[in-house]
Amino acid sequence: MAYNVLKGNVQFINSNTGSIESMVDDHSNQTIDGVKTFSQIITASLGVSSSAFYGDGSGLSGLDVAVTTFDNATLNTVVVAKAANSISGAVGLTYDGTVLAVTGNISASLNVSGSAFYGSAVGLTSVPTNQFVGNISAADLSLGDSTDNSSGNLIVKLSSSGGLESTVNGLRTNPSLTIEKTSPVNADKFLLSDSAAGNVPKYLTYQNLAAGVTSGITTYPPNGNNGAVQIKNGSAFLGPNQLSFDTTVNTLTVTGQLTASVHVSSSQIFATSFHGNGSNLTGLATNAYNSFTANYTVASNHSLMGIVTTGSVITASLAAANTYGSGQRFTFKDVSGSCSGSNHIVISASAYSSGDRIDGSGVVKIQAGYGAITIASDGVRSFYIVSTS
Repeated sequence: MAYNVLKGNVQFINSNTGSIESMVDDHSNQTIDGVKTFSQIITASLGVSSSAFYGDGSGLSGLDVAVTTFDNATLNTVVVAKAANSISGAVGLTYDGTVLAVTGNISASLNVSGSAFYGSAVGLTSVPTNQFVGNISAADLSLGDSTDNSSGNLIVKLSSSGGLESTVNGLRTNPSLTIEKTSPVNADKFLLSDSAAGNVPKYLTYQNLAAGVTSGITTYPPNGNNGAVQIKNGSAFLGPNQLSFDTTVNTLTVTGQLTASVHVSSSQIFATSFHGNGSNLTGLATNAYNSFTANYTVASNHSLMGIVTTGSVITASLAAANTYGSGQRFTFKDVSGSCSGSNHIVISASAYSSGDRIDGSGVVKIQAGYGAITIASDGVRSFYIVSTS
C-alpha cells in the first residue's frame, strides 16, 4: 500500500461521516499538530485523555464534585459546602495542621472529648460528673477567700477564730471551740436573728446591748460604809452601821443585840453580856470548886479554890492578866486552917516581869487559918483584891 504525506492545509471534501482514519490512514497512529476546532461532539468508545481540559464542562457527567465557585479562599480556612456546585472557606474556622480554631461556639448532640480543656467553664450547665475523664485540679481553679487547695483537694477554708468545723457530713457549727473574750469593747458584735425582718441574720453591738440591758433592768447600788452588811429596805439596799464585816480579820461586828432562834457558834465570841439559856455554853468560868495540895497555875475555870497547906507552902501562880476575861474573879481559901503557921498560901503574878501586878505588888499571901482572898482581873495587866477574910 502506498502512503501519502500531506503537508500544509488539507481539506476533506464530500466526507461528512466516518472516521478520520478511514479518510486518511487507518493503519497507523496519527499525530495532529496545532489547534483543531470541531463544530460537533467528539465521541470515543474508550476515553479521551489530556493533560488539561478547557471550556464549558457543564455537559460532563460522572464527576465526584462539580465545583463551579470557591468563595473566601484564604490560607488555612476549612472548606465547607456553600450550595450546589459551590464551596466556601468557612469564616472563623481554620486549621493550620496543629490547631483547629473556632471563632464562635461549638455544639454537639453527643460528646466533646479532649485530653485537656482550657479557659473559662462559665456557661456549663447540668454537667454529669461521670462525663469527665480525670479530675479538674484545684490548682487550676479560682478559689476565692473561702476555699483552699489542700494537696490538690478543694476544701473549705476555715478561720482559726471562727466557730465552724468541716466534717465528713459537711460544714457545721462547733460550740466546743474555745472562742472567748473576757473584756468586750463597744464595737464588738453579737449575731442574732431578727424575727421582725423574717429571721434575717443581723448583729447587735456590745454598746447597744449594754444600753438595752441597763435600760431594762433596775439596779440598786450598795448602801452604807465599807464593810456594811446589806439588808433589804423596801425595794433597795440598806447598809446599817450597826452591822459590819471586816474581811481582813473575818470578823462580824454587831452593835446592839444579836439573837438567834437556833444556835450561835464560833471559836470566839466577845460580848458585854449574854442573856437567855446558856446551858450549852462551854469554856465558861463557873463557881465550881477545885482542891489543891501542891503548887499550881490558876486556870480560867478555877473560880473557887480550896487549898490544903498542912505539908508546905503552896504557891498559886496567876497567868498573864490578858489571858483572863475582863472582871473574871478567883477566890483562894485555906480549907485546912494551917496558914497561921509557916505554911502560907502565896498568890503570885507570874507575869510580873512583863508588868502584871496585884494591887501594885508581885505577890500576896494568906497567913491566917481558914483565911480567904478574892482577886479579879482587868483583862489587861492588873489584878485587884476584891475581898479578904
